[in-house]
Amino acid sequence: MKKKVKVRKLNIARVLVLILIIYIIVCGAIYIYKEPVRHYEIKGNHVLSDMEIIEYLHLENYPSYISINPRKLKNKLEQNKLVRKANVKYGLNFKIIIEITENTPVMYLKLENKICLASGEKIDSNENIIGIPTLLNSTPKDILEDFAINLASVDEGILSSISEIEYKPSYNKDNKIIDENRFLLSMNDNNLVYITSHKAEKLNDYLDIIATRKINTNGILYLDGDGPGNLFKEFGS
Repeated sequence: MKKKVKVRKLNIARVLVLILIIYIIVCGAIYIYKEPVRHYEIKGNHVLSDMEIIEYLHLENYPSYISINPRKLKNKLEQNKLVRKANVKYGLNFKIIIEITENTPVMYLKLENKICLASGEKIDSNENIIGIPTLLNSTPKDILEDFAINLASVDEGILSSISEIEYKPSYNKDNKIIDENRFLLSMNDNNLVYITSHKAEKLNDYLDIIATRKINTNGILYLDGDGPGNLFKEFGS
């Protein structure tokens, strides 16, 4: 006796639901693929403007959101000498988030017409970079790099209050160098400050020293010594 073969009926409702789901997924994928970047959120930049960063990455035409390669953009940013570290990631609502740590310009090298960065690297002079002191004279390469690295620890406000820097090693009575890492700073308030590379961070205390000691005349402040005090001599004394 032959067995009866059950014929399953096609569930039209389920098929329609499945087709609808596939249709929604495909339409969503097409929408996301075609949708351009709506906004760039850029963090950590002070020297480079938002537009300079966008143009450097060739993103000014707001390309497709899904076509953005965060790793590729990160690597490109870190090829820029003004960028020390970068991170690029996707954000919500078709936003791209760009975070950078800048390689801050710390001084203008007058003899070379170059800008010295916090890493000790040099770049071509840029008229958009302002508010940094001018190094007037020639300085040995290793000492300049060390000074630049340490100068990066100085607050931006204090750094902008330095007008000029002169490499000024100290000598003994036999004309032998005592400290080859010493610099003389001309401040905007007409005071002079002696500092060494590894003590550059002491410049952050400059305004406090002036206020605490109630210095209201111009003179020379010695921040290059090893003693606990900061010697100040009035001009002409």
